[in-house]
Amino acid sequence: NIPGVEGIGDKTALSLLAGRSSLEEALADGGSSLEGAPGKRAIRCLSAAGAHEQARLSLRLATLDEDVQHPEVLQPLEVWRRKTPADNGAELISTLREMEINLGRADLDVLLSRQTSVS
Repeated sequence: NIPGVEGIGDKTALSLLAGRSSLEEALADGGSSLEGAPGKRAIRCLSAAGAHEQARLSLRLATLDEDVQHPEVLQPLEVWRRKTPADNGAELISTLREMEINLGRADLDVLLSRQTSVS
């Protein structure tokens, strides 16, 4: 959840941004284009100390960074799928029992990626 300017909800924010090409344009208006109680509240909230900085921070948090470097996927996706261990889960079951974690058969089958029959 991304915080916005305190006291300005979704509807008021949408009204402030409608028909504008940027956040800076909406901040420059300061809510004066809105009528009635929402306009008065927006003017008061946007004139509060730190309100413009909070709006800019919210925009920055909501903007996707398209320049993020990501590694090439060099292996087929099948390599990353969970597989049943060679010991069929005996070591895991033993460890769980030592830790006094009691799972039912269906839970163990899911944990070990075994097929379970659906009742």
